[in-house]
Amino acid sequence: CTVFGLSLDTPQDNRSFRDEHDMPFALLSVDNLVATAFGVLRAVDSEHAERRSFLVRPDGSVAKAYNLEANLTDISAPHAQDVLDDLDDLLGG
Repeated sequence: CTVFGLSLDTPQDNRSFRDEHDMPFALLSVDNLVATAFGVLRAVDSEHAERRSFLVRPDGSVAKAYNLEANLTDISAPHAQDVLDDLDDLLGG
């Protein structure tokens, strides 16, 4: 299992954000094409993407999408547990 984040921010900004929040995974810088492919590019403001998480199968297909826009202040513990539970189900555990 590999965890990483995608962001429209620059690699330097992502590195600083990751270090500031002590994130144990990489944040990758992507362009609007990737954000559009995942359906997260904001229609009103194409400089930002919606906060979503995706559980992606090894073949690249999306197993589950999570909309985080409703709770931007604390997405860590409950959200992470939901993803881990879904991953366990996906793996047949």
